[in-house]
Amino acid sequence: MEAGQTLHVKAVLAITASSNFCTNTTDPKFYSLAFIQNTGLTSDHEVTAKFGLKVSDVDNTGNLCATGNASNYGLFTEEDGFLSQGNSSAPTGFPAVAGVNSLFSELGTAGSGAYEDTSLASLNSWNLALTSLAAP
Repeated sequence: MEAGQTLHVKAVLAITASSNFCTNTTDPKFYSLAFIQNTGLTSDHEVTAKFGLKVSDVDNTGNLCATGNASNYGLFTEEDGFLSQGNSSAPTGFPAVAGVNSLFSELGTAGSGAYEDTSLASLNSWNLALTSLAAP
């Protein structure tokens, strides 16, 4: 891929509701996600994604509830949507897992600016809440 033809996304979601995620019921749990999408005009917008889940902190290793998970890559395309999960590598034409690993490793850090700060301290300072599901 040529420079500028990929979209890089990283996100952290705090889950504070009762859940069966992990064996520890301490809240919050943090779901970490990073993906790279091809955006070139001749691509099918292939996506390689990686996730992690951790109790009380942000995971940037790809572990699932403190358990190593080397096969936590998901593959998607614009044409077919979700293709598969549980992959340990990406096929030809998809963003390489090495790039996704690098992006994922930035989660839980201050990053290079306020918009990239996914550190636990920053996440804990936000006061966001869903107040209504009613239509405006």
